[in-house]
Amino acid sequence: MALTNAFDELVYHRTTSQMIEDKWLCDMKFHRIVSDTNLNGLPERAGDFEAGPLSQRVNNSARNLQIFHAWWGMSQEKKIKTTLVFAASVDHIQSLCAVFQKHGVAVRGVHGGTPAQERKETLDAFGRGDFPVLVNCGIVAEGVDIPAIDGIVLARPTRSLVLLQQMLGRGLRPYAGKSACWFIDVCDSVGTDTVLAAPPVLLGLARDFEFENRPVSEVMKKLEKLQDTGRPLHMCKSWADVEALAAEDVDSTEESEPASYGFQLQAFDSPFEAGPAKQLDDEAQRLAQLSRFAWVRLGPSECLLTLPDESWLTATAEDDGMFHAYHHRRHKTVNFSPHAGTTRKFKYFHTKARIVTQDTLAWTIRSADTYVTQRSELLGRPGVLLRAAPWRKMPPSAAQLKTLQSLKINFDGNVADLTRGEVSDLLSKRMYGAKARRAEAELIRLQKKEDRSKKKEEADTRRLKQNEERMEKKNKKFAHFSSHLLRVGAL
Repeated sequence: MALTNAFDELVYHRTTSQMIEDKWLCDMKFHRIVSDTNLNGLPERAGDFEAGPLSQRVNNSARNLQIFHAWWGMSQEKKIKTTLVFAASVDHIQSLCAVFQKHGVAVRGVHGGTPAQERKETLDAFGRGDFPVLVNCGIVAEGVDIPAIDGIVLARPTRSLVLLQQMLGRGLRPYAGKSACWFIDVCDSVGTDTVLAAPPVLLGLARDFEFENRPVSEVMKKLEKLQDTGRPLHMCKSWADVEALAAEDVDSTEESEPASYGFQLQAFDSPFEAGPAKQLDDEAQRLAQLSRFAWVRLGPSECLLTLPDESWLTATAEDDGMFHAYHHRRHKTVNFSPHAGTTRKFKYFHTKARIVTQDTLAWTIRSADTYVTQRSELLGRPGVLLRAAPWRKMPPSAAQLKTLQSLKINFDGNVADLTRGEVSDLLSKRMYGAKARRAEAELIRLQKKEDRSKKKEEADTRRLKQNEERMEKKNKKFAHFSSHLLRVGAL
């Protein structure tokens, strides 16, 4: 649940870089290792890999040995004393522990099946520094506070940004003598259709970005300066790429989108204009870097994802400098008119609920994706929302082409060359773009109506109070006059 669902407004916000600078969090440093393990084709459940098949894929001797050697070299060079390892399953814990023990390293493992008392004693001993490595599965991602942790091994791949942030968070507590927490990021092989939650992605960078031993705070400060330039940060794979973007002439991006998007999009001023086919391809490729779902750009500062239940999500840059995602719904009610006899008319109204607030578009869209994957009623048939869904590659249907023609969408190219998915994107831009703006206008109209009603109510209250005051004065005068008459009569 997002804080914005429980509160009307977030009145105080601190970025991660600010928290690190103010010493509320320690800094992060990443060491990336590339494994030969391939994650393509793994089944999913609730927005992440299924635990069983994932464990079978990553729990192999070559990968486990590679993890040990990476940890051993880093622990010796960086003097790491307390390392937490995230594994994919109980079997994976046992295999990793066996590798560490074989090389003479004291290591223990805990998981959901570990008795509560034994688990507590193990965690306490680990926090005291009685042994250097703890391998866990599913129990130390959140709710465990061990500030001494200065090394973390991400041996469990995930598609969930929430889970990744929880794992990273275990190493960010400040501790005496600890300036930064070192993370070993195990990068497995994946195809372009598979989206992984990797540390660089959280910063809007390419998944295989090399930090080159630089602290995350330094990288984030550089990225914050680039956010106002419209640079394609998602293409950066090294510090040299970031420096090259920073050195480019800012004037070259004056015509581009607001830079807080983290990537560039072509100018798009109207939902009635589709643009050339190449523009559609470029947009799809750029958005594909952020999400496996078929998001489309709705306007200069807004992206859209239509859902099977006829609701839709938008990710929008707003005046507060933040990105917000909203879940929009269109409701239908029966409107009985006393002048229409038994005739029933349907009345429609629009609602939207804020579900996500983030610093960048990348985080906003990925958080919105998590929101969708955790709600089966929004996903529809398996795979229907994916940008790589088979139906999107089919030729456009007759109904689509008829709608395209009736809406008079100007398209620079041959409509027959479009796929069903591309036509769907065009229709979404036109229909939901106009619908969203009508809905916004309706909300403004209702707000104004409510304001007028409130002002009228206040005016009526003032008039009533004034009338009561006048009546009270009259009553006082009448009482005074009556008293005077009684005194005169008595004389």
